[in-house]
Amino acid sequence: MKQMVSLIYIRDKKLLVVQSKKYEPLTLPGGKIEKDSYVDALYREVIEELGSVVVNPRLFGYFDGGSAADPSEIITVAAYFADLQGEPEVQEGESVIAIHWVSPHDTEKVLKLSDVSRRIFDELFKQDYL
Repeated sequence: MKQMVSLIYIRDKKLLVVQSKKYEPLTLPGGKIEKDSYVDALYREVIEELGSVVVNPRLFGYFDGGSAADPSEIITVAAYFADLQGEPEVQEGESVIAIHWVSPHDTEKVLKLSDVSRRIFDELFKQDYL
């Protein structure tokens, strides 16, 4: 099973998600584990995608679900809370084309989340983070 890492960044009870030019579903920022640890991958991916530096990462949990690229491909995501140094912004030349803030009331955006991102979102809602 493919191992991935995702950032959980919440502001005003809204979750930061990104839109990729590679696929339609919205996802949490993050990406593949290469030859690095989960935390190292989180630092790398967040800098690449958002131009921000991860500060104080804290593991929220591991989630299995369909990937954004191929919903029939089940992946495992290590989801981390973290603070960010620097305002998250779309980085020119990277795969992220837009940043969105999603709350439980944004039904249209919630329905656009990838399967595994939706599972993380639902657990955050259940635990009253959102």
